[in-house]
Amino acid sequence: MPPLLAAKIRAFGEPAVEPLIAVLTDSTLRDPSGPADGFGSVHAAQLLGQLDPERAVEPLLDVLATTAGSPPGGYPPGAPTDPDVRD
Repeated sequence: MPPLLAAKIRAFGEPAVEPLIAVLTDSTLRDPSGPADGFGSVHAAQLLGQLDPERAVEPLLDVLATTAGSPPGGYPPGAPTDPDVRD
């Protein structure tokens, strides 16, 4: 994300937090073939950490719990999903 855009979003302060949480938790924005090439939630997490880190913890943990160990967009068909097998 360009620094100027990030600064403009941060300038909104508290009113930007809920929309950023919505971006963070939107699974379609984590898809590399979707909008923002899968980086929307990454940028939202960074901005939330700068604006209201305490409020970002629970939504971030929810996202991590549903995506931990999985690459964005999931595994290709036939790929092993057991982390011990992938190593």
